[in-house]
Amino acid sequence: FHQSCPLPGASLRADAIVLVVVLGSAGFGGWVAWRRAKAKPTGIETASLVAPKSRLPDLRPVADAEDEPLPVIKTRTVSRLAEPISYDTEGVGIAGSERRQAPVMNFNADAGEQLPEAKVKSIVRAARKGMVRCAQKAAEANPEFLGTKVRFIIRSGTIGSLTVGREVAGNGAFRQCVKRVVQGIAVPSFRGDERSVSIPLKVKR
Repeated sequence: FHQSCPLPGASLRADAIVLVVVLGSAGFGGWVAWRRAKAKPTGIETASLVAPKSRLPDLRPVADAEDEPLPVIKTRTVSRLAEPISYDTEGVGIAGSERRQAPVMNFNADAGEQLPEAKVKSIVRAARKGMVRCAQKAAEANPEFLGTKVRFIIRSGTIGSLTVGREVAGNGAFRQCVKRVVQGIAVPSFRGDERSVSIPLKVKR
């Protein structure tokens, strides 16, 4: 019975073979790493996707502006409107600025000499109708005009003591208008009592 021992020469050969294999593997790995480091880029990293250009619709032809006729502007001459420099307002007083005038009472006159009530109402209607037109004109000329009150006395054959409110003291056109209204009203002669009339004029806005 004998135990076999490995020979010294065979062990050295095996170690040499292992060393060669290890060195070869290490060299091959280093060569591969060197080749990767020296490899040229393929360009994939810098590639970009370009969208296809869409075709724009064709523009429509535009007519030359010089070929189109210009619109014709028609002018019309109108008369120039102007307010008179002054107004004839003599005889038209302002409420509160003059002595209050009261109608005269004739105690000696009988019933037949008094002005008939129907005639008084007719005079008042005519005066109110004309003065309403005066107020409308004043409202058109002045947005701040809201109305006033006109007072007068029916006397034998005429109308007197015409006064307007303070709010139209500087409105000469209105004062002249109401003066023309009362001057155009016919009043018959009578011996009876004078009649006092007050007509309020209001403008709705």
